[in-house]
Amino acid sequence: MIITPLVFLSLLFIVLSHKNTILKYKVIYKIIGYSILATIIILLYIEQFIDIVSLILASSFTIFSLIISTYTLTYMKTLHYPNILEILVDAFLYALIATYTAPNIVILVSTWTLVEILGFMLIKTGEEHSLEGPLTSSRGFLLTSTATYELSVFTFITVSFLALGNLGPNLLLKTFTESISKIQASYIILPLLLVGFLTKAAITPLHFWLPSAHSTAPSPASAALSGFTVSLGYYGLYRVLNYIEISDFSQYLGVALITLGGFSIIYGGVEALSQRDVKRLLAYSTVMTDGFILVLFALYLMTRTQQTLILTLTGILTQAAYKTTLFCEAGLFEMLHETRYMHLIRGVIRSLPVSSLGGLLAVSSLIGVPGTLGFATKIASIYVAFEELSANLDILISVLVAFTLYIALSAVIGVKYVTLYYTPPTKPPLIVRKITRWQQLPVLLLGLTNITLTPLYFHVLGYTWLTLLTVILAPIPIITVYLVAYTASISLKRSEGASTWSSQ
Repeated sequence: MIITPLVFLSLLFIVLSHKNTILKYKVIYKIIGYSILATIIILLYIEQFIDIVSLILASSFTIFSLIISTYTLTYMKTLHYPNILEILVDAFLYALIATYTAPNIVILVSTWTLVEILGFMLIKTGEEHSLEGPLTSSRGFLLTSTATYELSVFTFITVSFLALGNLGPNLLLKTFTESISKIQASYIILPLLLVGFLTKAAITPLHFWLPSAHSTAPSPASAALSGFTVSLGYYGLYRVLNYIEISDFSQYLGVALITLGGFSIIYGGVEALSQRDVKRLLAYSTVMTDGFILVLFALYLMTRTQQTLILTLTGILTQAAYKTTLFCEAGLFEMLHETRYMHLIRGVIRSLPVSSLGGLLAVSSLIGVPGTLGFATKIASIYVAFEELSANLDILISVLVAFTLYIALSAVIGVKYVTLYYTPPTKPPLIVRKITRWQQLPVLLLGLTNITLTPLYFHVLGYTWLTLLTVILAPIPIITVYLVAYTASISLKRSEGASTWSSQ
């Protein structure tokens, strides 16, 4: 089978990138390695080992992973992290992609457990190296996110054995593309099935592990944790609930998830606005966006339609695109100023001109500027809610309230973040080191995914008119970012001129 040699070939190039000491060759080896990995994902889909959900998430995350991996090279060297960080990041990214491409429950659980171990090691590395952030983040990650996940997984395995007897192992080994007989399970065990996945998705009140873990980890790891790992919560729910017959109480479950999602939107949004540490702001905004995605997932559980599933995937990709960009940009702030506190970081458009364009594109997606993935998700969510819930007015109103809160809070958070680019500093900022344009390039590339992924995503799904529409709208965020950058540059020049005049 051609897939197995390709896996070893992909890993070989990644190992060669670790062995080489010349940056140019390291990047080339990584590009080849991750490109082969993307080919493997496509072949798995063609051979019907994985379905369209795995294809979309795994292939998209492979693109992000390549950029994060190359970003790690200069981040690690500049901030004097040990060389093990590069190995841990690549292993973590590979394990994540393997989890999303797992063909059955057994492999999914195995690779997910590896993700948890590597995630713990990355957070621990950040604790030992960081000057800012708590020292108990890795312990919290292990005792909450990991432990509750294991509880849910083993509850599912136990239920499958009790319900099917000797057929239980066969069910666990069946691929997700095969038709299966659903397990009849009592609603009493449903909380045990849900708690681990909801904790992984950082849904309030099970979110408490996330802000510390994501802010303490090295920025490449933070980008992957916030962009890909929390989405495992929804992915795991999607896979496990497809095995269980929940039609009798799907409406009650949907209402419960909408309620939890609404609380997460409010709590995460309000907490994000009160943060001064840029990584904690982004971490709490993850809690907020996770609440929004949970509401989308609840819509899917209640309707089981293709468009609600597509909408949920769009929400996951939206968060991955803008969150990986902004967490990597936060790493540049650390490299430039040796701090993450927002009141000490100002006028970034002048000091980091290339990465600022990527950051502004990501913020545009967070705010919902037309032409971005964020805009497509927000507009589609309202449209789908009206279409799917028109017969159930109470649930429709609850969903629309949740969506409205998310749209409003994400816009306010985005506006607050934008001040980093154009607000002049109250005093000259401490610039520890210069950041080259090449070091800023990965953040720009990540930022561009907030507009380039939109038409590509709809094209893969076969929505021709949506593909054309997003291509037509694509110039809008680019023009918006240019105008913001230009205005910010003029504002900062005037501020510098005024301060020079007053000093004379």
